[in-house]
Amino acid sequence: MSINTLLNNQNLQTYIDESSVNLSPITMELFEHAKSDEYSHMLSSPNQIQMISLIIKMLNAKQILEVGVFRGFGTLAMAEALSDDGKIYACDINDSFIKPYIKYWEKANVKDKVQLYIAPALETLEKLQKDGIKLDFIYIDADKENYINYYEESLKLLNQGGVIAIDNVLWSGKVADKNHIDSQTETIRKLNSIIHNDSRVDACIIPIGDGVNLLRKR
Repeated sequence: MSINTLLNNQNLQTYIDESSVNLSPITMELFEHAKSDEYSHMLSSPNQIQMISLIIKMLNAKQILEVGVFRGFGTLAMAEALSDDGKIYACDINDSFIKPYIKYWEKANVKDKVQLYIAPALETLEKLQKDGIKLDFIYIDADKENYINYYEESLKLLNQGGVIAIDNVLWSGKVADKNHIDSQTETIRKLNSIIHNDSRVDACIIPIGDGVNLLRKR
């Protein structure tokens, strides 16, 4: 339920979007294209990506990471939020979802800011660590079973004072329903608990999109 919102009041959601979303025309063009494509429910919501873009600008982030590219909607918005000398390391398990959409990165003149890795994300995170890369911001929106692993490995890459945003942490409300005991829901519940009790970070769950756990490394 990423593309939608946990808010039940559609009028209020429309008001929020109209009053806060200010993504570039090319980014929204990509979004509208992806909305009509297969698996559109996996898209992050525009107001969530607006928040992510704002955080990147507030941090004056230079090097950032995206775990889970999908259609490249968030990738494009984050690349635009970076300064001209910024870099986004974007990783996904395959490029079948992104191939038809890279043209939007080119159209927005941000493709040179994007270093795309097509490989298991944990392998990419290990490579970045070996290369001595240090990051200011990380956005995680990938396979839920590995969320805890992504969190732990991302912390190793993050600068002190850096920020991680993890998507889908409310999981369509399932995390609050004890009847849901599937592996994905249980992993997200465990992750939220780990973060809440982790002395290495300051964190808060934001009820935007499908829920974002936003944390700062101490």
